[in-house]
Amino acid sequence: MATAINSNLGAGSGLPLTETLAKLRTVEEAPLALLAKQYQRNKSKLDAYNTLRNTVASFQNAGNALAKPLLSSDKNLFGATTAKVTGGEGLTATTGNGAIAGQYSVTIQSLATRGVRSGALDSDLDRYAQLGTGGTVTFKLKGDTADTKPRTLELNDTSLEGIVRAINDDKNLGVRATIINDGTSRHLQLTAGDTGVNADIDSITVTGNDDVKTQIFDKLTNTQAAVNASVKINDIVVSSGSNTVEDAIQGITLNLTAADPSKAYTLDVADDTKATLEGIRAFVTSYNAILSQIGVYTDYTTKSESNTAPLNGDYLARSVQSRIRETLTPVLDSGDYRTLSGMGITTNFKTGQLEIDETLLATALRERPGDVTAIFQGETGVAAKTKAITEEMLRTDGLFYNGRTSLERTQTGLEQQDEQLRARIEDTMARYTARFVALDVLVAQMSSTSSYLTSQISVLNGTKNS
Repeated sequence: MATAINSNLGAGSGLPLTETLAKLRTVEEAPLALLAKQYQRNKSKLDAYNTLRNTVASFQNAGNALAKPLLSSDKNLFGATTAKVTGGEGLTATTGNGAIAGQYSVTIQSLATRGVRSGALDSDLDRYAQLGTGGTVTFKLKGDTADTKPRTLELNDTSLEGIVRAINDDKNLGVRATIINDGTSRHLQLTAGDTGVNADIDSITVTGNDDVKTQIFDKLTNTQAAVNASVKINDIVVSSGSNTVEDAIQGITLNLTAADPSKAYTLDVADDTKATLEGIRAFVTSYNAILSQIGVYTDYTTKSESNTAPLNGDYLARSVQSRIRETLTPVLDSGDYRTLSGMGITTNFKTGQLEIDETLLATALRERPGDVTAIFQGETGVAAKTKAITEEMLRTDGLFYNGRTSLERTQTGLEQQDEQLRARIEDTMARYTARFVALDVLVAQMSSTSSYLTSQISVLNGTKNS
């Protein structure tokens, strides 16, 4: 707490004690200004570290986008394709990893359907009445093998309503149940959970409850056989249990919605370099952003003390700049395009930033996509190097963590020094104030004594002269 200066200090002595104390405080607090400057420089450096770290993290994301997908459902940035279907409605297509450009003739001969079993129940059957007690119902699908887990339903509620509800609650049975009322009687209908022959119901076995067996499941007959989808692709017939046909053509998914054996669709699969170009541009932009940021933070031409470049001469900034350049070094042993510069991605020798020759890069992607893919996605390619280098910088014990930790410790030390120094200043000022108060009193007393003596001498002199 700052020591208050008594505005009346010096009133007794006539000395400028208040002003002198203020000047002494200014002198004592001079080191605080130096600490504040040091603290602000350190804070600016810490802020620069944090901003630069975020920029490196963005660069890492751009590099990861160039890498092969981590999940098979993700689409690879390189070798991307597009699919276009002509010939009307009934067929759509999407491309994924591994799709090859080409043209295909597709005819949908039949759609995949679900198998259905149904049967009319006795008209006097109460859907809520219990039919015996306990028992099990086991379903076997046509595609089940000896290794398939038994599809068995334990009967707790043996009413028609309870059995239907229990079937629909157990997704592992592969069967769906519903009750249909035609106005005179109820029908139980069992539908296969999926389309295709393998998903069709092969058999239903009831044990431990003859009432359920005879009054419900013995009434069922096959009313609709399951059918596989049949698709002719370039005169090759493909059978599928689903209307979503995957990888009949490598990397392509066909979505069937209508069958017409007399109708032929044309499927055109083309290379799509747009996403690849955008990914490479994003990588180059994020790379250049790091260099631009480092350039601002290390600009040695900045002269103003209030605008000193916070990372001028800083080891971390130099290290980041050096390490990210290593991401650009992959060289192929063979191929028409063996380096980044060969495919149009070059370094400006003045600024160090990357520049793209769009025409040359587009040509490389069109004529030698494999070379471009190898440069970016090879085992020691741009994406792999970017991942390794940025992870090393951003990890818990990495470059940024250690740099920030050191600066944060320094900040804490400066805060403690400031607190201690302020306490010493207040102690010193308290001593100054106490001494000045004593001086003020002493001088006032001496002045009073002097005045008294002067008046007494005047009186004595007057008596002597009379």
